[in-house]
Amino acid sequence: MQNSDEILNWYQTFTPSQEQRKSWYGSVAQIYDRVRPKYPPEFLDRAIEVAKIPATGKILEVGCGPGTATIGLAQMGLSIVALEPSLETYSVACQNLAAYPNVEIINTNFEEWESESRTFDAVIAATSWHWVAPEHKHTKAASLLKDSGSLILLWNTAMQPPLHIFEDLTEVFDRYIPALAKYKYPETALSEVRIFASSAMGSGLFSELREESRSHQINYSIDDYLQLLTTYSPCIALSPECRHELLGQLREILAQTCGDRIPLAYLSAFHVASLTSCTNA
Repeated sequence: MQNSDEILNWYQTFTPSQEQRKSWYGSVAQIYDRVRPKYPPEFLDRAIEVAKIPATGKILEVGCGPGTATIGLAQMGLSIVALEPSLETYSVACQNLAAYPNVEIINTNFEEWESESRTFDAVIAATSWHWVAPEHKHTKAASLLKDSGSLILLWNTAMQPPLHIFEDLTEVFDRYIPALAKYKYPETALSEVRIFASSAMGSGLFSELREESRSHQINYSIDDYLQLLTTYSPCIALSPECRHELLGQLREILAQTCGDRIPLAYLSAFHVASLTSCTNA
């Protein structure tokens, strides 16, 4: 596992500049929307329950993507301001959420957004908090919360096939994208995302950290699995030629190993931290 500093500054690995981060997923926005897993409604319900968000609560979502969590939150009737820096991904989110007047989507990032004195019952980031520069994110999140507000970090970890299948792919991964060549057991993936919650607690601005997780098993077609890989940052960073070679070699192995479909596993996890009572005093 990487050390804490490497994980907290992960966003710099592929996108050292803020402008790169804004557009990073633009080229795969439609694919991301189709193949990345959504958050189960009962999981979102539980996170909102633990955070004690009222039924008419106001939510700020940081990096909403195509609406992966936003749709489920909107269906609860929550009032949502959703920030998405990628123009292409913002456009997909607008299409996906057009039926929900309780959602306002803004094409900007958390760092640059001006709240105009609005405050929220929760600041939520769904597999996006690692993209926010760490220098001021806890201070800004705290300043946007009501006195009883919460920071809610939602995560879907990377989807992986069973170890015996993964081992057949390791040589190809190692050749093209070494960052994906090591199998991560669920406890390792959970401990890595927990670092971001620990960092929030270390800021002194939040307290009463609560964590829950759910494991999922799902079957994907080989085509969808390969498309899923193209939405992960190490694959986005490849040249088109290398990406084509990678996917072709993986397809050959998987056709022999799995046939048409591949079983995948991942975790959904949330961390809820309450605003320290004296923060906004």
